[in-house]
Amino acid sequence: MALPDSYTLKPNAIPAYFDAILDAQPPERFSVKFLENLGFTSTNDRLFIGILKDLGFLNRDGAPQSRYFQFLDRSRSKQTLAEGIKEAFADLFAINTKANELAAEEIKNKLRTLYAGSKTDLVIGSVAKTFRALCDYADFSNSVSERAPVQGQASTPSTSTSRADSDDQPELPPNSGQSLGKVTVSALQYHVNVVLPETRDQAVYDAIFKSLREHLGMKQMDLYSFVYRGILTEEALDQTGRRRRSHFGDEDARKLQQSLSFDFLDPDLLAEGKRMSVVYAAIHAFENTVRSMVTKAMSEKHSSTWWGKVPERIQKTSKTRMEEDSKFRWHGARGSSEIDLPPGK
Repeated sequence: MALPDSYTLKPNAIPAYFDAILDAQPPERFSVKFLENLGFTSTNDRLFIGILKDLGFLNRDGAPQSRYFQFLDRSRSKQTLAEGIKEAFADLFAINTKANELAAEEIKNKLRTLYAGSKTDLVIGSVAKTFRALCDYADFSNSVSERAPVQGQASTPSTSTSRADSDDQPELPPNSGQSLGKVTVSALQYHVNVVLPETRDQAVYDAIFKSLREHLGMKQMDLYSFVYRGILTEEALDQTGRRRRSHFGDEDARKLQQSLSFDFLDPDLLAEGKRMSVVYAAIHAFENTVRSMVTKAMSEKHSSTWWGKVPERIQKTSKTRMEEDSKFRWHGARGSSEIDLPPGK
């Protein structure tokens, strides 16, 4: 869905946000600290960073992108913003090409249909007000994107291909592996599942690439890179989680990080994964802090051999849970022992 999740609770501050960007040197990373240095210190102001990401001004790490620098050209600032709005709200403009002229209540009604119950009415109202404020600041009179069209976008597959060309294509073996990618064409997004065969035969992949080039207009190097990265991800996961290792080795972690750093991954899903990793880190820190506190208190009161005096039933349950914990695919056991005892205790 080409609709953003971001919004601001201060839509009237939109002009001030963008005016401040125009007056400041572009940062290496648009962080909360940078926003505060611009004079916006409220926690509600921080929501503007998410808006900039959805508008294509920043990447998911907060680094300014080409649209950010295009915006700094004051002669085209508002047109550049309009282009970002059209791209971020592509689904809204798909049902009304003049969505930027709608009133806030009309926008809310359209968004309510597009979000299809996935967001509360309060959130939809905030998104609508944010959209209205963005449009009021932007200039849609000359906002046609100057980017070159995607190669092959306007063309259709030729039907005059010789028989010899089709005969040269090797027969693809049965499918098994699967890699997920995303191809963006103009303002529309097409999610493409490419089922990869279990082979390293170059001719087989050449056949896949030729078909994708004809029907999707993708560049050859993008296709090779897409398939290679899918294979890299599979191999990295095979070497880590699928073998149920207790932890990632340095080389395994490097390969997995490399495979997860490419553009074809859905940014929202990747962000969700990162949030999950933060939650696990917090749980890990909390649980093991409690372990240390319990161990220290019990050792001071009952000496370091106190664990041996705990009922056998509790010891057995704790050991069983640790064994089950160690079977998790993506992480090892939460602790190194049943509680936090020195080795052999």
